[in-house]
Amino acid sequence: MKKSTIKSTPQLGLLAITWPIFVELFLQVIMGSTDTIMLSHISDDAVAAVGVANQLIFLCILIFSFVSSGTAVVLSQYLGAGLKNETKKVTAISITLNLVIGLVVSLLMVIFRTELLSFFHLPEHNSILRL
Repeated sequence: MKKSTIKSTPQLGLLAITWPIFVELFLQVIMGSTDTIMLSHISDDAVAAVGVANQLIFLCILIFSFVSSGTAVVLSQYLGAGLKNETKKVTAISITLNLVIGLVVSLLMVIFRTELLSFFHLPEHNSILRL
């Protein structure tokens, strides 16, 4: 009988795989909370403005998360199948797609800032609507 030449891969526990995701999400949440706590000493209007901005930022992060998750799935499949050339193509397409989406979302945020903020029914005296 021949010995198997398959290399064994190290077994990673669930915690070892997921802790970077937890750290990233924790830092995203803590950034919004820190802004709110710091601005609470200035005024209620500032806290409201940061709260609205955090909602819009979360929406943008959610859009990029869809592309990242899809890319991770496709890359995992290609790497598992040993298709290294295709992984380079998928990576390039993903980076390009994120760049295009980022530019489009940024442009929409700048052009439609008043309309986006009006969805949150902020009072008109708030200076954030007069940017």
